[in-house]
Amino acid sequence: MKQENLPDGRRTPAEVLKEFQSWCSVRKRGSRIPQRLWQAAAELSERHSISDIAQTLVLDYTRLKQRVEALPPLLDRRR
Repeated sequence: MKQENLPDGRRTPAEVLKEFQSWCSVRKRGSRIPQRLWQAAAELSERHSISDIAQTLVLDYTRLKQRVEALPPLLDRRR
């Protein structure tokens, strides 16, 4: 996935990955991924494929796809 600075406030995959890594370092074992992180991952689908996002963030493809499909229509731009 291409990494670039996005001036419109959207996060890059690398930025979201850092957020996931930060959460992983302090989470309690067995805790669920917070909604805000799922949302950030799903919003990446505007510019990247679900498969690429799932691989980069080490997420379950099917669960991520469900989150992307739940986005409002203007944000749901997966490939």
